[in-house]
Amino acid sequence: MSDDLIRQIKESPISAVVGQFISLQKSGSTIKGLCPFHPDRKPSLVVNDTKKLFKCFACDVGGDAITFVQKFKHLDFREALRECAKILGLSTDELDRVQNVDPERLLARKILSKAVLIYGKIAADGPHPVFQDFLQARALHPEIAEQFQLGFAPHNSALTHYLESIPHEADRASALQMALKIGLILEDKNHKNRYYDKFRDRIMFPIWDHFGHIQGFTARAIRDEQQPKYLNSNESFVFSKKSLLYGLHFAKPSIRELDQLILCEGNMDAIALFQHGFKQSVAIMGTAMNEFGLSHIRGLTKNIWLALDSDGPGMQAAQRSANLLHKIGIMPKYLDFSPYKDPDELLKNEGALSLQKRMDEAPILIDYLLAKEYPEKMPELIEQKQALLLKAFTLLAPLGDSLSASERIMSFAQKIGLKSDSTTIRQEYQSFLKGDAARLGLTSPINPVPTLKTQAPISTPSEISERPEVPAAAELKQELKISKSHTLILRLLLENPLCLAQEKLKEVLDLLESDEIKQYVGSLRDLYFEVEEAEFVDMALAILNQERWPVSLKEVVGAILFDLGHQTNGHAKTHDRTLEVKIAEKLLKDLYHRLEEERQKTKRYTIKERQLKNDTLEGANFLLEELNEVQKKLHELNKTRRKTSQVKEL
Repeated sequence: MSDDLIRQIKESPISAVVGQFISLQKSGSTIKGLCPFHPDRKPSLVVNDTKKLFKCFACDVGGDAITFVQKFKHLDFREALRECAKILGLSTDELDRVQNVDPERLLARKILSKAVLIYGKIAADGPHPVFQDFLQARALHPEIAEQFQLGFAPHNSALTHYLESIPHEADRASALQMALKIGLILEDKNHKNRYYDKFRDRIMFPIWDHFGHIQGFTARAIRDEQQPKYLNSNESFVFSKKSLLYGLHFAKPSIRELDQLILCEGNMDAIALFQHGFKQSVAIMGTAMNEFGLSHIRGLTKNIWLALDSDGPGMQAAQRSANLLHKIGIMPKYLDFSPYKDPDELLKNEGALSLQKRMDEAPILIDYLLAKEYPEKMPELIEQKQALLLKAFTLLAPLGDSLSASERIMSFAQKIGLKSDSTTIRQEYQSFLKGDAARLGLTSPINPVPTLKTQAPISTPSEISERPEVPAAAELKQELKISKSHTLILRLLLENPLCLAQEKLKEVLDLLESDEIKQYVGSLRDLYFEVEEAEFVDMALAILNQERWPVSLKEVVGAILFDLGHQTNGHAKTHDRTLEVKIAEKLLKDLYHRLEEERQKTKRYTIKERQLKNDTLEGANFLLEELNEVQKKLHELNKTRRKTSQVKEL
């Protein structure tokens, strides 16, 4: 990583960077602006050039210039460094050397970006009314077309002509070969070294990855005789349809803000939803979401609506997507657009309020599918009832041997009139999962589905700091959701570093499921033993300037350190204010009880939710026992906390 570039950015006034994105007003020594990270009516965001930090005092987000750019533009760490360097006029040569940028990929992106500009300019300025006719027919506003950079590829191979006009011969040859390699142009079979555009007489939809890098195009035919109707870029080292979700880089802010995601089918559905205010929408680039698409959205939200076409293939795609989501504990809801085919048609005919109503009333897909299996007249023969139960087993198999699946199986069995006890039915379902096809009368076995493990491995601070860093996708690093518990422990440790040296810290960390938080605390613990006390606050921020840390962690730590800087003029607490060991132990003990209480309350809420869905006596007794244990634990914790508590409220 470019440590020198990071240092130069950190030494520059943070207002010079932030001021490029929002309007700042200076009043005395205070610099304020409207916070872009929440609906802000009066300036809540404060920028401090002395501390080199920003903080919003309404939504409690903070950090340095790099963190601001990462969050504002939804960039990964390296891209944010480039953006800051561009604003400040700093060289990125060192970053390019460290990153070992693939020159082929850079050239491909440059050509793709130029193609976007060419197609866009032709659409806006050229004599091509077919593009304007398309926008009017699809009721697309010009500003939406501009945001999604829709364009038009004419018949005269405009991109090829541009590439052939590059003055320098070597550059021209490289550009033509790269355009040929990624499928933007084709070679004339009858004339050597002559080329023409692959996309001609088509509406052009640029396709980006989840960071906003241009990857390729989807091109829509303008005449009925053109086949196929939609033509994608060739699969190449820059374009892989299966790994993309259309519009995700636009949708991420709304997904995080609303804690929900609409998964639709096709570019036009995503754009139509976006235009009507449903900016949390993304489109799959194939017949259904796959593991690659899942990797981009897992961690963003668990509230997902499947808005695929309301026809047979659409339902099949919805089931395949849902099966994938079920395996990670997400129960997607299903949007039925009947009598219309898709969200685009519904929005044109009934508007946004109708779609919102359907979202509010949307059933969980698995429940919708189970309900469709109920016959109008319940069967009387046992064999018919067993056949229905097997259909339910097939639908519920992706949930594995989970409580969610078991409860639905019990409910389904009761509604179709099966009188077998719950133990027998559960055993039948477990045999189904194990692939006991012969005994259950199936022609092919169903592979067992592993249950989801939600508990993260527990590590001591020393183990955390010694664990080798495992690179992960940059987007996944930004998906960590910081809970109140996370913020509480970070504030305590940053305000009172002596707590990092106490044995009780391990017990506190054991209550957290986030590896990222544990790793950062491990880094803080190492830092405590390595640096002078007066350097601790500055160094705590400095160690966040690494690619591996999520933006959500940076913004929380930045806000805390902003407050510490305000209290101590940018330095750590002086020695005479350092906590005594006994007080530090007491603080950690109180924090442990606080976190354990929060964990038990969450468990109690989950049990009560399960009680509402339970309809068996056996299940009711089991849940009541669990609830009593939680209530007993909470009572003990409350007694302890009433005696003494040193932890401040957030």
